[in-house]
Amino acid sequence: MEFGNGFFGMDIEGMSKVAGSLDTEADHITTVLNQLSEALTTSPAWKGPDRDNFVKIWNGTFMPAMRIIVNDIRNTTTQVRHSIQVQINASRT
Repeated sequence: MEFGNGFFGMDIEGMSKVAGSLDTEADHITTVLNQLSEALTTSPAWKGPDRDNFVKIWNGTFMPAMRIIVNDIRNTTTQVRHSIQVQINASRT
């Protein structure tokens, strides 16, 4: 990003906010996944083959896929924070 003084560099404040948002959303997704998984294992109201099929698909496909997504979000957050630090270090020289 070019600033008025001809300086080029990352918007550190803006990217820090992005990293914080990514962390927050990864936590939110994890909470929702855990709540749904808990509801599936503790709810006595839903019984039968439809439930059993949904739980099988949830545990076998959806949950692992969502955990990969959360992991990718967290990895992206780490990369953003690393890039911020690289920019800070470069700006000091």
